[in-house]
Parts: sequence; C-alpha cells; structure tokens
Amino acid sequence: MAFSSSLPSTTSSKEGSLSDSEAAAAATLHPSGAEAACDLAWRICFYLVCFPLCYPCYVSRTVRKRTKSKHRLVMSELRGWLTALVIARVAWFAKQQRAKQ
Repeated sequence: MAFSSSLPSTTSSKEGSLSDSEAAAAATLHPSGAEAACDLAWRICFYLVCFPLCYPCYVSRTVRKRTKSKHRLVMSELRGWLTALVIARVAWFAKQQRAKQ
C-alpha cells in the first residue's frame, strides 16, 4: 500500500481543481520529501543550537522580572503600612496635645 493512496485527493468534486489557497493549504499539510527533510533539519538545528543558547537567557530574564515585580509589590505594601502607621501616630500625637490643653 502506497503512502500517497491514504492522502486526500487534490481535486474538488465541484470545480475539478483546487483554488490557490486550497492548494497551498494542502501542500502545507502534506509536504514533499525534500520539504519534510528540510523541516526536520531546521527543527534539529533549533533544538541543538538555538534552544540551548537562548532558553537560559529567557529563563533568567523571566525569573529576574518576577523577583523584581514581587519586590515592588512588597515595597508598595510596606510603604502603605508605614504611611498608615505615620498617620495614626500623628493623629495620636495631636489627640495627646489637645488633651494637655
């Protein structure tokens, strides 16, 4: 049994041939042997060259951004608490001053 016999037909029953976009889609779904080999070569190159070179930088940058954003969140919460504490302390001090008068 040949492999091509299991592929869908490239002709349409209504028109007799595929439109350009349909033909391009069919070629994309079922690349020729040379195109498949080229795709495989690119994938191998990506996994052997690009992925090991780029992925560690991506991961470290992501970790740095997350750490920085968490630090910013903690600092903003701390500023909020400190502001509330200062306001409460000033109000308490003003109340003590009025009580002395």
